[in-house]
Amino acid sequence: MENIYTRPLPKMRTIKETAAELNVPVYALRQWVKSGEVPAVYAGRKALLNLDLVIKFLNGGEDND
Repeated sequence: MENIYTRPLPKMRTIKETAAELNVPVYALRQWVKSGEVPAVYAGRKALLNLDLVIKFLNGGEDND
């Protein structure tokens, strides 16, 4: 049976990984997550961020597709 759902998986990163990859301060990412500006999914106490959504946020909410 062929899988018809071929949605790409989100690129999830920890706050530290996201900060390093995007050259953004860790404290800024933590504040944006805490304020709800950047959505996060929690795995225990670790916040995981969708890298594409963070990039979109940093670009002012614009899609660059």
